[in-house]
Formats: sequence, C-alpha cells, structure tokens
Amino acid sequence: MCRFLGFVSQPPTTLRRALGERYGDFVRLAAERHGDGWGIAWPEGEGVAFRKRPRSAADDDGFAQLSDSLVTDAALVHLRWATLDLGVSYSNTHPFGDGRLAFAHNGSITAMPSLDALGAGDCQPDGETDSEIFWLVVRAAIARTGDPALGLAEALLALDQTCQFTSLNCLLLSPSSLVAACWHRPQDRPREVGPDYYDLAYQEREGVAVVASSGWHGPGWSPVPNGSLLVADRAGGPPRVEEVREMLRGQGPAPAQEAGAGPPRR
Repeated sequence: MCRFLGFVSQPPTTLRRALGERYGDFVRLAAERHGDGWGIAWPEGEGVAFRKRPRSAADDDGFAQLSDSLVTDAALVHLRWATLDLGVSYSNTHPFGDGRLAFAHNGSITAMPSLDALGAGDCQPDGETDSEIFWLVVRAAIARTGDPALGLAEALLALDQTCQFTSLNCLLLSPSSLVAACWHRPQDRPREVGPDYYDLAYQEREGVAVVASSGWHGPGWSPVPNGSLLVADRAGGPPRVEEVREMLRGQGPAPAQEAGAGPPRR
C-alpha cells in the first residue's frame, strides 16, 4: 500500500513549488509509514522518464534534489509501503514504465489469473509485485485501444471481474496526459488504515492541478468519485472526471460485475 500524487502545470514547475507549503506534509508520509521506496516520473521528449530508489524519500537527498531541480509540466510521485510480504528492491519499486508510459499503484491485489487470461500473455514482470502485473495488463490494454485513459478503463474492469483486491487506485503518465483512477472496495479496506485511505482528491491552484491520495492535503480539494478517472491534459485546460463504465459504454460489451465487487454502477 502506498501514497502517490500527480500534477500538471502551466507553466512548468518543480515538485516543491507545485505543492507549496504542503510539500513537507507529503514527504512526512514516507517517514511515518511509506518508506519502502520512492519514484518520480516525468515527460521527456516523446516519452516518459523516471527515477526510483528502494529507500525512504524522507531521508534520501536524491529525492530532495529532484524535487527542487526537475522543472516539468507533469509528473507522478510514489511512496511505497511494502505489503503482502513483497521485498524492498529496485524492481519492486514504483513507478513501472517502458519509456512511453509510467505507472504507479496503491492497493493490494490477490488471487490474480495468469497474464494470458488478462490479455497480456506476451509480457514478463521484472519484479514480484501485484502492482507490476497490474501495470502489464494496463500496458497491453493501451496497446489494443491506442488511448491511455480508455486502456486503463478497460484494465480496471478486467481486474474487477477476475481478481480480489483492496484497491486499484493508480496513476498513469503518458506524453500527452496524466490519468488518475479511483477504484477500490471500501468493505475490504485493511484494518490498520483509516476510512479515507483510498480516497483520491484533486485541486487546481495558480495553473497547477494536483491529484493525490489522502493523508496530507488540506481544505479546498475536490473528491475523485470511486469508479472514476481524472484526466489532466498536458496541453492545458481543467482536469475532467469521467465515470469508467460511462467511458466504455458503446466501446463493446464490458465485463459483468461480480456481486459485491468494485464500485457500483451509478
């Protein structure tokens, strides 16, 4: 389980300036619990670059330096809390990426079928996390649809139908956009976290749109409803929130939802 945030900014800015006085509150999450690795991804040329390390962002000079030196119009940031007895290593640290896309996840997924059954049979993970399997399913869906948001939506429904999970909350960064997914099962939330742990919210302020998991931001944030995507285009304009099942309506038959699984239809 993890904490993450993403931002899109016009003009480009640094992570520290994008978060302002709340920067320290976010990094403090790594000191308190989410200190098993950090990663930052950003657009670079016609693709996406990232840097990650399997240690706490709270005491890593590399994280602080990148927060101050990287000037970009979009980024995603992930702080890892290793769960399911998965090791702390570079290959298990988020984000995952292929040079064109970067992906970060918050939640636990269990009882997953094979990658072949999930439509990503030609992919092989580098690490051992459920989150990387999720990423490979997302990447395969994007390759089929040709659209980051649509591919992510299809992957969410595929995992919702076939897996047990606490949360599929995630961030996806492409050369054109930042996409955040809020998709979790409140009834399966672990006891050791608060009732708002999987809530996502966003804020627009002075040309910067930030979307983030809970635990550090203050008033003035708007919720991303469970079952929705938030899409922020690098080209500008306000973020838009879209209900996943509505997005896929007319794109072909969506997988049937199991009883008690995933966000309800709206």
